[in-house]
Amino acid sequence: ALAIALAGPRVGDKSSRVRRDGIAIMMAVDVSGSMRAQDLAGKRGATCAPDADYDPTRLGAVKRDFEAFVRGGEGLDGRPDDAIGLVAFARYADTRSPLTLDHMNLIGAARHLDFARQDEDGTAIGAGLELAVQRLADFKARSKVIILLTDGESNVHDIDEDQAIEDAVKAGIKVYTI
Repeated sequence: ALAIALAGPRVGDKSSRVRRDGIAIMMAVDVSGSMRAQDLAGKRGATCAPDADYDPTRLGAVKRDFEAFVRGGEGLDGRPDDAIGLVAFARYADTRSPLTLDHMNLIGAARHLDFARQDEDGTAIGAGLELAVQRLADFKARSKVIILLTDGESNVHDIDEDQAIEDAVKAGIKVYTI
């Protein structure tokens, strides 16, 4: 027993917590059919045959800017200390990535965004916004933000946009629309 005591056995900590002083951001991205338009093609212009690294659609522009916002680049510092999540919406909304500090997987989820199927097409801004509010409501952060990325007005009103905004205000969440 004396030999074991002198060896000084230790028990490892089973969990570790990463503590960062950032904010919580949910990105709510419109993936409706209107995001196929090629009017935001940028410097390279619109083309009907995008190469593997370039998508000339509105959704393509969102994906490029999303990655620059999260990772940094193109004059942006990036968000290394912020928990960021991703919600996609058309007629329905779904979570593509929960709030996370694992930004490489988040960027991967954003790169895999695709347009809604024809039977799910529409723009339900209220649904996208309400799902983002739900994902942020119980998350502990010094500040909570939703960035709503859409190109149009809502044409599916299953969930009222005004109610979703009201819920965001009650939860102390700021909403920015792009």
